Amino acid sequence: MKKQLYIDMVSLLREIPGIRWVDWDRGQFRLSEDSESFPLPAVLIHLDRIRWHDPHVDRQSGELTMHIDLYLDSRGDVFSVSPDEERTLRDLHFLEEIYTRLDSFGNSELSSLCRKEDKLLSISPHVLAFRTTFTSQVSEVRTSGSTQKLRPIYKTNIKTS
Repeated sequence: MKKQLYIDMVSLLREIPGIRWVDWDRGQFRLSEDSESFPLPAVLIHLDRIRWHDPHVDRQSGELTMHIDLYLDSRGDVFSVSPDEERTLRDLHFLEEIYTRLDSFGNSELSSLCRKEDKLLSISPHVLAFRTTFTSQVSEVRTSGSTQKLRPIYKTNIKTS
């Protein structure tokens, strides 16, 4: 399920005009001393967690939390005498496009994504980052091996002195 979700997310996000890089979040911007070498704007996908519940014989459901991080080039004249409204509007457009593309996304194992939070992730001398958090209800078919009944665990009689 995660593999197909990643493939689908990359496909949707690469369709956004102007986005130059879409990838799995491996800490590229946190670990790299040369974050200027990444093509910006960039989007990183982070499947944070799935909280599984309700195991059934053939399916298990849970709640997925996913972060989409948008990295923007913040280089420029930050002390300019006039605001750079065109650049600001372009940056906000990327955030809106991410939401618009992912808001209605869903498939047979994933309900429509629901945006939970938008926040400024970081500001560095060269990179501005925003995080949008989505959640979704997921349902996955259990493999045939997992439908077997579990054997009961027996306590042993251990005498203590």
